[in-house]
Amino acid sequence: MMESYPQLQHDLEHRVQVRTGRQIRGLVVELRPEKVILHGRTSTYYAKQLAQHGIREVLPHVRLENAITVVTASMAGYQESRHGPARSGTSQSACWADS
Repeated sequence: MMESYPQLQHDLEHRVQVRTGRQIRGLVVELRPEKVILHGRTSTYYAKQLAQHGIREVLPHVRLENAITVVTASMAGYQESRHGPARSGTSQSACWADS
């Protein structure tokens, strides 16, 4: 069973981070007996695709579920507008355009 291979999980996570130029935040490679699941967040669909190719280089025939979420700048702005501006000790302003 793949879930008993912590070294494989670490190696896959490292390979994905290198392949994507560390563009996947909160990356977790979940190893299950029947499949591999990628979790995390990125700002581009290209990085999401690169993450998938990183796994395929090592495990070309495994069933792969890519659950990486692509968060675009407009989505981040939408969430900020719903929950108020981020608090980081400095004031932040944002400009939104309704479409």
